[in-house]
Amino acid sequence: GASEQARRLWQVAARVLSEEQQVALWLRYSENMAIKQIAAVLGRTQVAVRVSLFRARAVLAEHLPRPGAERLGRLAGEPKPPTDRGLGTPRGAGSKGGVTVAPVSGGVPC
Repeated sequence: GASEQARRLWQVAARVLSEEQQVALWLRYSENMAIKQIAAVLGRTQVAVRVSLFRARAVLAEHLPRPGAERLGRLAGEPKPPTDRGLGTPRGAGSKGGVTVAPVSGGVPC
């Protein structure tokens, strides 16, 4: 049931997230705290808390199965879908507005 899913989620969180990310998630979703309150508790800015929560959710998404994915795969006779959802972009490279952006090496462009 739902309590079993919650227990598994927090087990995964304990394994893959930093302590600060775990605390921020707990305060936000279990204690229903506002970002401003979480920032005060952690001694961080509100922006830092938002970023921490965003990154924590992204990491969890990589380590948790998508709802219904196993069932659909079994019905179609296919293996489980891959967990990579495009979040594996190398640090410093990415996509912006449909254009691939890569870090510039060698200093200031001419």
